[in-house]
Amino acid sequence: MKNKKINLIIASILIIGIVASFGIVSADRELSNAKGIQIEDFVAGSTVEANFSYDYFEGLEENTEDSPLIFKLDVNSEEKDYPVWRGDFNINGYIERHRIFGLFLYKVPFSCKELNRTINHSLGSETVSGGNGTFYCYNRSADLKLDRHDNVFLDIKSEPALYPGNYSLSAKMFYLNDTYAPEVEILNKENFERVYYKSGNNIEVKTSISDVNLNKEETIGKIFWNESEIKLAKNYQNGTYYFSETLPDEIPEGNHTIEIFAKDIFGNSATDKTRLLIDETAPEIELISPFSDDVYSEIMLINASVIDEKAGVNPDSVRYRLREMNGTNICSGTGFGAWDCYNSGWKELNEMKEGSEFFTKEVNTTKLNLTSGEYWLDIKAKDILGNEAYLKND
Repeated sequence: MKNKKINLIIASILIIGIVASFGIVSADRELSNAKGIQIEDFVAGSTVEANFSYDYFEGLEENTEDSPLIFKLDVNSEEKDYPVWRGDFNINGYIERHRIFGLFLYKVPFSCKELNRTINHSLGSETVSGGNGTFYCYNRSADLKLDRHDNVFLDIKSEPALYPGNYSLSAKMFYLNDTYAPEVEILNKENFERVYYKSGNNIEVKTSISDVNLNKEETIGKIFWNESEIKLAKNYQNGTYYFSETLPDEIPEGNHTIEIFAKDIFGNSATDKTRLLIDETAPEIELISPFSDDVYSEIMLINASVIDEKAGVNPDSVRYRLREMNGTNICSGTGFGAWDCYNSGWKELNEMKEGSEFFTKEVNTTKLNLTSGEYWLDIKAKDILGNEAYLKND
């Protein structure tokens, strides 16, 4: 039917802060002071303008001016036998705003779609279901951000063959929730994934955490082992989070987990993890020469294998000591006392080559004026964490 006169009536402008059919709002986010207008009769196929305005509650912390907004518009027919079908109406519009005490006017246009759509916005994304007179209106570039007071204008065009009758229009307005999880990245994983620690060491986890709605109270770092956990101290400097802790005596040897957890005020959360390698085992020392009861007249070769498969041997820590014996007595630590005896003190064993497990030293007994007799050989070594081992030649 063409050129038929219809009545399009604004039955109500509903400003509602929560809708059960999709979770993009929260109950404490309601708009107030909405005002609607009547639409004059118009001929099917023509375009008319509707408008309403809204204010928002300034007292809600969550209700920031950066919160995106969408409109849900529903056009319904009051004639049950002639419901609204998709394509019967076309709606677009704009928000009118004023800057600098109302001296400057500008418009933020938006489009309304009668289709299922995923709305990507600055705080996340929402999937909404349109169709048969249900429109969702949104401006991606401007996010339809909330202002203290905005006027909304709708351009409504009907299909020329629309059935003549009475139709109602309702509008609901929603804050868009943040659906993006925080971005969490441990920046110094190389300090943990190939490096060992032990109790008493201090660790620091350098982390980048970003989210416009970050809940700093629930941004935490922990170490997990077996059934235990430690919460890390937190410090924020120059855009970076630092989580640190002195490792307790009770932390066991093994591979454990460091986890940095971040959560925003909307409940979105994210983690990043790295390993914590604990080494409490000292190096293994094996004496290759000399053997017990070997006899040397001038040159004695001391040769030992020192291995640490975790943290690694500290080559500067590998030492030997020769002490004179008198029967079952071994020269004291000083070499002086009731028995004036030879004690070399701790001397360096030389690494055969960098990274080698073999450490050696030629001892010229003649130059040292060692007398004939028996001598006690000690060897000690540490790993790079300070775990120390002793080998006593008995």
